[in-house]
Amino acid sequence: MTTWAANLIFFAQGFFFVLPGALTPVLSEYFGDSLSTVGYCLSLSVIMRIVGNIFTGRNFTSLKLHKFLLRTNIALLVLLCLPLFAPNLMLFTLGNLLAALFLGTHFAIANNLILYLYVGSKRTSQMAFLNFFYSAGAIVSPLVLSWFLEKNINWAWIFVVCALLTTGALLALKSDENMFYQPESQQSAQGFQANLHIYISYVVMVVYVTAESMYTTWLPVFFIEQLQLPLADAAFTLVILWCGFAVGRFTCGLLARTVVGYRLVAYMATFTLVGMFCLLFALSWVDYRISTFILGLGFSGMYANILAYGNSQLDKPNVKLMTILTSLGTAGVILGMLFSSMLKEFMPTYPIMLIASILFIASMLLLRFSIIKNN
Repeated sequence: MTTWAANLIFFAQGFFFVLPGALTPVLSEYFGDSLSTVGYCLSLSVIMRIVGNIFTGRNFTSLKLHKFLLRTNIALLVLLCLPLFAPNLMLFTLGNLLAALFLGTHFAIANNLILYLYVGSKRTSQMAFLNFFYSAGAIVSPLVLSWFLEKNINWAWIFVVCALLTTGALLALKSDENMFYQPESQQSAQGFQANLHIYISYVVMVVYVTAESMYTTWLPVFFIEQLQLPLADAAFTLVILWCGFAVGRFTCGLLARTVVGYRLVAYMATFTLVGMFCLLFALSWVDYRISTFILGLGFSGMYANILAYGNSQLDKPNVKLMTILTSLGTAGVILGMLFSSMLKEFMPTYPIMLIASILFIASMLLLRFSIIKNN
């Protein structure tokens, strides 16, 4: 029951945090603000997720988890229904940021539930399944929004749907809360001695997620520049990408229990490199679709493997380490968006993808070296 609660939390996370890409032009037209203004307001939600994640991670072992989940879920139900009544972009942004803050607390809770419930290869497997549900939410969200817009249903109802999805977190109320508050767990959460491999996992997490963020942020623009595709067709490539993520993460969840960690990393890295090569040298729209799906397959397993590898360096579950790794991952998203946006002012998208590919290769070589040396 607790595992399913974590999975549903991540489904709601994916559903919410991919909405900015699809909603930016809709909100710009609805509120009458520029695309850049709307994009800036929506991008702040990523920062608020970091804040919620860090706060919950620092206090996880002292939280009354059941009460905390119930109260934050009630707050989310209210905040996510606010867009139905928002008269301007400022009020909408305020509600959106507060909702992202509370969703950030749920993000930390879901990761830590899996951290405490599983060990070894089972933990890697369950983290892959956890991120599969994020991918599933990321696929469903733009499809539901597109259907709403096609049927002339108010775009704000997409947040009401998200509010209903967050109630899946309440399944965790049926779990045994005491399992998270053993004395040794409390002691291990207060601090730890980082070794070389933990520091490497920090670096790899930031560099890898930065590369992934650069790809996912500029993929539609890349297709527009390379093939002169219409905006709608280019945006649909993100659905293909997230389908690749979903299939890959589900497969990784099955393989993680039988395949040695560094081999799984090598397989995923190979898929990613094939996808990158095909994307950068493809000649037709069919080639681009196939390469995008392969790229999603490759990217799919990397985050969970890095997270599991970093946490495997300690004998006991450590919330502080999990919080650092997940926060660094979110920081990589922001860094990738800012860095690539800065580059976009001086160059087309093609060299940005090349730079992202180099960053990915560097991070995977470092991770694979570290895993082999550690074994």
